[in-house]
Amino acid sequence: MRDNPLIDPNPTAPILVFVAAIAAIASADRLQGPLARLGPARLATLGLVTYPLYLLHQTVGAALIAALMATGLSGWAAIVLAALGVIALAFAVTRWCEPWVRRWLARVSAPRDPAPDSRPTASLPTG
Repeated sequence: MRDNPLIDPNPTAPILVFVAAIAAIASADRLQGPLARLGPARLATLGLVTYPLYLLHQTVGAALIAALMATGLSGWAAIVLAALGVIALAFAVTRWCEPWVRRWLARVSAPRDPAPDSRPTASLPTG
């Protein structure tokens, strides 16, 4: 399968991604100004999206790539669409799923007051 970038022995794509990441790190001080213009809320959301993206990218991304390629889509187009899909899914998890889960966990883990007439079943020794 010449069209499958997942088994392509040419290391150009991973090397380019690595070089781009190193360039971003090297120019981090110059990126501070443009990033600050996004505002704290947007930056916080971008930061929060990274963990769901980390959790979803490999498994969901690979399944999406395989499914898209099975429809006849080229390997590179499948990778781009899968990446966009996984990023959108990570954003959806951050925006809608995590707040719902946080509210639910707060509700089920909130300490409950014992009934006013209930007594402890054991007592601590005095003195």
